[in-house]
Amino acid sequence: MRINPDDAMGGTVSQLFGSVRYVPLETTADCLFGGVTHLQVSTNFYAFYDMDTKHIYVFGRDGKFRYKIGQLYINMDLNFFSSFWLDPKNEHIRIPHSRQFSDQNNFTYQTAEYDTTGRLIYDQDLSNRFSQSYLVLGNGDYILPSESDIKDSIRFVHIAKNGMEQNVDFYYSHTPNPYVWQCVSGGNADGVLWSRRIDYTLQKMDRKGTSSQFRLVFPQSLMLDIDFYKDTVMLKDRQRIDRYFSSHSEKITSLGVPSQSGDYMLFSCIKGNDYIGSEYLYSLTSEKLYSLEQISPDSANSFLPIVSYPNQVSAFDNSTIFTVVPSFLMFTAMEANKQRNPTYPKILQTYFLQNNRKSNPVIVELKLKSSL
Repeated sequence: MRINPDDAMGGTVSQLFGSVRYVPLETTADCLFGGVTHLQVSTNFYAFYDMDTKHIYVFGRDGKFRYKIGQLYINMDLNFFSSFWLDPKNEHIRIPHSRQFSDQNNFTYQTAEYDTTGRLIYDQDLSNRFSQSYLVLGNGDYILPSESDIKDSIRFVHIAKNGMEQNVDFYYSHTPNPYVWQCVSGGNADGVLWSRRIDYTLQKMDRKGTSSQFRLVFPQSLMLDIDFYKDTVMLKDRQRIDRYFSSHSEKITSLGVPSQSGDYMLFSCIKGNDYIGSEYLYSLTSEKLYSLEQISPDSANSFLPIVSYPNQVSAFDNSTIFTVVPSFLMFTAMEANKQRNPTYPKILQTYFLQNNRKSNPVIVELKLKSSL
């Protein structure tokens, strides 16, 4: 895939999206949170993690609060978790987490499953040390990336429903990467895409367990020089790599939170030592590239914001982009556009009457048109 971010197109909401839906999240004393990370969507639920309260929150697709999952305390042993997976089939929450024993300085690695009411079903041990993003397969098995990697490969652990584990290695045809375990991923009903730092290859695994790759080729001025990959001394020293990135801030150093739905692929281009990059939408059929930063609100969405910077896309599934907009931005836009006399759907009329700038955020569902 040849990608030139400088050639990315923009447009208006009505030009790119067939429909726009705003879903205010209910604000009550039980569900006040600081922010939305790792948003996942199923048929009936939104689920996300809040770093401030350290809870997983689950809301219905109508915006009503359902339940939350906090840190687990079992027999005085503290369990830590910050990531999870919402199973698209049974809509259960699965959490890979580490358990620190109170009487000794060591950890075990486990996975827990909760049903649609927030009830803990099981919490089983894992033999592997793992990264926290993983994929639930269609048969209820799941696959997660392990931190026990070797040179050019990344190891995934296939875990069956009965708890049996099997290592599966996927070969990367590019330079050995000292950041091999630092995977970022984006997933939906189609599967999961993984990416690694200093690598322009996306590794995909669908829900049948089949793997494939996408190789992104950028203009040479944006890619890391070949000499960078030949410097084997630097590649073993993360501090030297970070210094190199700081002095080459124009270079794309990683692909952030990639995901694919049907014909469309979403990814961000992260430069230098940044952690957040500009996000792009790419059509695998037309090979057109769109910059989400260049999409402007119009009457189709009542001139309201569709993204919140610097965090833009939160999830991507069924050709629908899901974003999260804070209430203060919603109210600011509403007040700024009064002279346009926009027409709001009933759910937003109620939202503006009963909420304020400090209320919980709004989830925006942007359904892409079929032939961009």
